[in-house]
Amino acid sequence: MSFGVRVVRGVLVVATLAVLAAPFAGRPATAREGDDDELYIVRKMAPRTGATPRFAGWALARGAEEEQVEAAIARGCAYLVKTQSAKGSWKGEAHEAYRVGVTGLALLALMDAGHAYVDDTVEGRALRRGIAWLRSVQDQAGCLGSRQSGRYIYNHAYGAFALIRAYALSGDEKVKTAAQEAIRFIELARNPYFAWRYGIKPGDNDTDVMGSIMLSVNDAYAMNREAREAEQDEPFTVDPDMQDGAKTWLDKITDLNTARAGYLTR
Repeated sequence: MSFGVRVVRGVLVVATLAVLAAPFAGRPATAREGDDDELYIVRKMAPRTGATPRFAGWALARGAEEEQVEAAIARGCAYLVKTQSAKGSWKGEAHEAYRVGVTGLALLALMDAGHAYVDDTVEGRALRRGIAWLRSVQDQAGCLGSRQSGRYIYNHAYGAFALIRAYALSGDEKVKTAAQEAIRFIELARNPYFAWRYGIKPGDNDTDVMGSIMLSVNDAYAMNREAREAEQDEPFTVDPDMQDGAKTWLDKITDLNTARAGYLTR
């Protein structure tokens, strides 16, 4: 089973919901004493966005203590720091071609655990090395990593997601530039009026790739929306048609009787 199928099936439902719920996305809920105990703990642990609240909620529902959950997350972060290469990337055990995607996911995990690009910690330094490595493998078109693999778009999707998130947590203008270039490549690769698959405007679409890409696109949309609400300049230039195209694709491949979303067809 390919990297794309193994990883993206795990996030596909969340990504699809993110596409549909994007107009309502934004700031995390505020944790308050007196909330339902589990809800309060999960929200208190939650970063700006990301997977940690889902993991924490699952663990707490199975009877884990808050300290156990935090300790498990800390051990996971320590493992990522330990296994990072000297140049800043992480490799996949099965396939070298997906180093960019694995690096993006590792960086997202560290950030979702509450570590920031600007932190003077081992995790913060790992984030800076990883982001610097992603920037070093970005080509003139904005693509992250080599295009030799037919499914390099997965690499780009997770690398772009990490860059956008890192800018949100750091405000670093160099990271912003790399993130904007990554968004530009996403726009370049999209099929007119629809979504994405392998390569640049391949003519066919699939829900796996669409879900992976929309994770990063929705983060950029959310940052722009928050800037507008604060009467500030939007940080990113993002084609609004990308969200419309993703919704059009979901409409096309979703069975209205069963609510099942297909992969290539309804």
